[in-house]
Amino acid sequence: MPTYRVIVEGSGIATERGSTGFFTMRQVRAADDAAAGAEARRLVATAWSGDARGRPHLTVVDAWRPALLARLRRLPDGGSSFFDGETRADAASLEAEVARAPRGAAIWRIAQGGGAVG
Repeated sequence: MPTYRVIVEGSGIATERGSTGFFTMRQVRAADDAAAGAEARRLVATAWSGDARGRPHLTVVDAWRPALLARLRRLPDGGSSFFDGETRADAASLEAEVARAPRGAAIWRIAQGGGAVG
């Protein structure tokens, strides 16, 4: 099965620092983009179950198959870039860089101040 990197956006949370959302990347093995997105959402939802900050609404922003070298340098899953309404583009840019998203990916449009995806 192919390996995919998937960026998920979580919204509708409230943290102690005032964050209302986050971006996070998961690397998964799946048959296609849709299955990869579903698996990444499941993993993120499982990580948030029972969290006192509330359950986020999860949206798949991007899913792509990384090149062979990128797959060999597996990135750690689990980190998140949190944002409030004014810092969403900055968080998207950080997550896109960390995930090594391809330049045409939707996460880069968000990073450039573009609107919602999905």
